[in-house]
Amino acid sequence: MTASAEESPVVIELFADASAVAEAVAVMHYAFEQYTAKGQPSGALRETAETMRAEMAGGLRLGVARIDGRVVAMVKHKLAADGTLYFGRLGVDPDVRGRGLAGQIVRALRAQAEAEGLAGLSCAVRADEVGNIALYERLGMEIVERESRTSLTGAVLEVVVMKDRVPGSHADAPALIVIDVQKGFDDEAFWGPRDNPHCEQNIAALIAHWRAQTWPIVFVRHDSQNPASPLHPDNAGHAFKEVITGDPDLLVSKSVNSSFYGTPDLHAWLQTSGIGHVVICGITTNHCCETTARMAGNLGYDVDFVIDATHTFDRVGPDGKQHRAASISAMTAVNLHGEFATVVRTADLVDAR
Repeated sequence: MTASAEESPVVIELFADASAVAEAVAVMHYAFEQYTAKGQPSGALRETAETMRAEMAGGLRLGVARIDGRVVAMVKHKLAADGTLYFGRLGVDPDVRGRGLAGQIVRALRAQAEAEGLAGLSCAVRADEVGNIALYERLGMEIVERESRTSLTGAVLEVVVMKDRVPGSHADAPALIVIDVQKGFDDEAFWGPRDNPHCEQNIAALIAHWRAQTWPIVFVRHDSQNPASPLHPDNAGHAFKEVITGDPDLLVSKSVNSSFYGTPDLHAWLQTSGIGHVVICGITTNHCCETTARMAGNLGYDVDFVIDATHTFDRVGPDGKQHRAASISAMTAVNLHGEFATVVRTADLVDAR
């Protein structure tokens, strides 16, 4: 993914015209090639620009997402007999995955369904697409039935039919915000001594637990503007540590302390996703993690700050006095608890939920 693609805004067009068909089909093929590699070819690869134009002439709607004018995601949608807005073939260019494009498209479709007075969204997903099923569940849909369908390849596939969840049928899922867990923070010569050697282990436990619950996960990455910093985009330390696995629901890039001043807009994404509860972990305790927690609290979110899933470094105060990392982390906990957030430990969340 190029830096410009990450920084440019996403533009969603739910009613793209025929001029977008060729690009949309190319993205669809690129996105669905993964199933061929798994020995399970997708019928999407049999579709062409001509077949899509014919479908559009029959009432199919084509939606696309663009970055810098280029189509990077697509979706087909239509009015269904059950009064829902049915969507399918949602494909995202693998080169731009991690920006939450699929979620943005689903939310845009839901807004369109509401504007048309429809009974929410519906879709059919291959039963082996566990990642997509989990994504749609996080976005407010649920499995309503299972059935067999014959694809364009002639294969009989097991699919799950999903529809928008009935309001109140599922507890509000908290979003895990994992901040700046990047390799550059391993450079002790640059940062100095750290505390909490179990930080990364606890972050891994939180990510695994959130994935098991199919709850939303946000990764935040710091793009330092200082060329000498290990976190500068041109340096190897800019990359995430190995503990950061899988695709997030949203990837935020920032160059300041607060995750709310990054791209894409974290607050807007949380609001449109209906998320009011955030859980914060990452590096460093007293800078980007604490700043994000303070802003989240001021913005009205219910905030859990997982103190043992963060760490920081020794610091020298303006008076020249050395302050140990553990003492700094303890003071962050004092500053936040009961004012901006509830300070918790990993076991409080992983064992209790």
